[in-house]
Amino acid sequence: MKDREREVDSLSDSTQELIEASGEMRLSMGVSQITSRYQSLLLTCKELVRKCEQHVEDHINFQEKHDECSKWIMEAQDKYAEVTALPSGNRAALQVKYGRNKELIQMKNTGLNLVNSTVQLGEQLQVGTSPEGWKPHKPCY
Repeated sequence: MKDREREVDSLSDSTQELIEASGEMRLSMGVSQITSRYQSLLLTCKELVRKCEQHVEDHINFQEKHDECSKWIMEAQDKYAEVTALPSGNRAALQVKYGRNKELIQMKNTGLNLVNSTVQLGEQLQVGTSPEGWKPHKPCY
């Protein structure tokens, strides 16, 4: 569209010269209509490009948050597996296990916030995404 702007301007200038030379006013109305339609089309295209760029940015933000959330979940699963593998035969071992469980519980709020913000970003994406894009993805954990 932007490339054709010079052509439309040139056509408008040429038509103006033709109108002045011939005195035909119908040409002026036709050129005015074409110019107006072109400007309207150009504005519509610019708005669509802006929306598409925003959708791309939203998808990138979601993907980054999703990756961060997935990484947190995998790390939490690994830590949980480590805790469950710890021996619990005596008091000292139970205290170590208890301390590690407390660490896991303290991490829970961070994880819940990550999950909630990821879900929120995903829901925002659905508004601007076609139904084909709503298909669930396989979990990466």
